[in-house]
Amino acid sequence: ILRKHVEKAMEKGVKFFDRYAAKWDATRDTYPSRLRFLLDLAALPLGGRVLDAGSGTGVLLPYLVEALGPQGHITAVDFSSQMLALAKAKFGDYAAIDFRCGDILQLEFPPASYDAVICLNFFPHLTTLAQKQVYIARAYAALRPGGKILILHDISRDAVNGVHSQCEETLNDRLPSGIDVSALLRAAGFIDTVGLEDDELYFVRGIKK
Repeated sequence: ILRKHVEKAMEKGVKFFDRYAAKWDATRDTYPSRLRFLLDLAALPLGGRVLDAGSGTGVLLPYLVEALGPQGHITAVDFSSQMLALAKAKFGDYAAIDFRCGDILQLEFPPASYDAVICLNFFPHLTTLAQKQVYIARAYAALRPGGKILILHDISRDAVNGVHSQCEETLNDRLPSGIDVSALLRAAGFIDTVGLEDDELYFVRGIKK
């Protein structure tokens, strides 16, 4: 029953993002300095392997390529084929990026194979506690020992929740506090959790033992 509930919720999300994909980039501001600052905080290893979960139209991809260097590798995943098609159109020539369309809660990834699992502006769209717990558990399994889960936003939590409150389809897509998300990470086995947020950005990190 729980699995069917999770799948139904994710299907609703797919339809929403497929519908808005074509105008997504035109209607959303991006903040390069904030994105670079978030990745500076993330301290990704040069040449590392990163799973970009909920990659969308690829907002974070060029910054990840910059941070990881020429030997890095990125797996960009999104459940919206329309959003991912736009990411491919923009960044498909980057040899360091592989694109996979599918539900992050169901796709299979090699265990202990990534240095970081990142979601930028995606975590609130895991609308239920069960979805969040499944995502965190799957990230833990995909990470190498010492690898990091990173939950990032380039706007504040209040701004995220304010935007989502303006659309009936995203009313329940709420971003919890950094303290609450850090607690979820610790419950899943992550250590050295950090939750930082201010009026411009949001950063939560956990490290796999």
